[in-house]
Amino acid sequence: MNDEGRIYLHTDLHTTSGYVGMGGVVARPQPTIEEIDKVIHALRREYKSLAAFIRLTGIDPDNAISLTIDHALFGDVASRDWSDGRFVLKIYMSHLRANTLKRNQVPPEQHHRQVFLNSKARPITRARAERVLARASERMNLPSAVTLNTIRHAFTRSRLAELLEREQKNFLLAVASPPWGA
Repeated sequence: MNDEGRIYLHTDLHTTSGYVGMGGVVARPQPTIEEIDKVIHALRREYKSLAAFIRLTGIDPDNAISLTIDHALFGDVASRDWSDGRFVLKIYMSHLRANTLKRNQVPPEQHHRQVFLNSKARPITRARAERVLARASERMNLPSAVTLNTIRHAFTRSRLAELLEREQKNFLLAVASPPWGA
């Protein structure tokens, strides 16, 4: 907002966040999409799968964490057009999740219903996932920590960038070959 209370309009896909301190507003840049992807790549497998699913689908982090096997296979997730997200789920459930349960010798009747499990075959919590992301962000010396919400917003920003690029191409094509002829 400007001093007159009007909102500034801009198309910059790199956003900032911050806080009000003693010297005024302190802004910190949000991690770029590339930085977010590097943090995701640096995570352990179980957290990488959760983060990749959120990154590829834009699903609310709380919904991703609480996602159950039945919902993933037969519910809303199975019917959505999330080809990349479903691919991540399929690999995670058929290999990583199955191996985690086997390694921890969890009998089938004691399997947790949540899709995303930690290395001890217990459901991943949001607090733990946020701590893991904060540590990975620190190791990469990022000015702001990557959170589950910044990962979700990366989905939106990348889709917006794709949409803008497509619209620019369509506009340039329309200008280059107008319907009335040249």
